[in-house]
Amino acid sequence: ELGGSVSVERITLRERAVNVVGSASHETDVIAFRNRLTGEQRFKDVNLPFENIRTNADGSVDFALTFKLDSLRF
Repeated sequence: ELGGSVSVERITLRERAVNVVGSASHETDVIAFRNRLTGEQRFKDVNLPFENIRTNADGSVDFALTFKLDSLRF
């Protein structure tokens, strides 16, 4: 469960590097999503640069973040 109002639009996996593109109702939801990923032991180097969060006219946000998989076993 992603929680909040986060929707993932695209996930790209190359070797162990993962790129996630999505949207959310509020920036705080995106930060909470990043924090949940950071708390997962199998995800390393979770990165959400400020410039990768774009606020839309209606107040919703689009974002892109990256992380690395510690293990490909789920």
